[in-house]
Amino acid sequence: MKDYNGQTYWASFNIKSLLLNHESKFPAWLNFAFGYGATGMTGGFYNATEHNGKPIPHYERQRQFYFSLDVDFTKIPTNNKFLKYTFKVLNIFKLPFPTVEYNTGNEWKWHWIYF
Repeated sequence: MKDYNGQTYWASFNIKSLLLNHESKFPAWLNFAFGYGATGMTGGFYNATEHNGKPIPHYERQRQFYFSLDVDFTKIPTNNKFLKYTFKVLNIFKLPFPTVEYNTGNEWKWHWIYF
C-alpha cells in the first residue's frame, strides 16, 4: 500500500552560507527548509471513481509546498565525540518547526508544528 498523502520531501539550505557577509553572527546551524507533498491522492496517477462497482468518494488532488526552518546539528560546535556522532545521526531528520504551506487550491495555511 502506498501512502502518498503522508509523505513530505524536504530540502534544507544553510542560511549563513548564503549571506554575503560571512562574518555575520547569524547561527551556522539554522537552515531554511523547502518541502513538497500532496493530499487527496487515492491512486498513483488518478483517483478512481469506483471499486468493484461501488462508488468511491471524490477527493481533490492538491500539491503542497512548505516553507520552514531546520537545524543542521553538525554545525553545532562541540568537542564531545558522543555528541558529534549523535548530531550526525539526528541530522537525517527534519526537526519540527512552525511551517507555512501553499497548495494548488490557492490556499495559504499556517502549521504550528510540521515535519
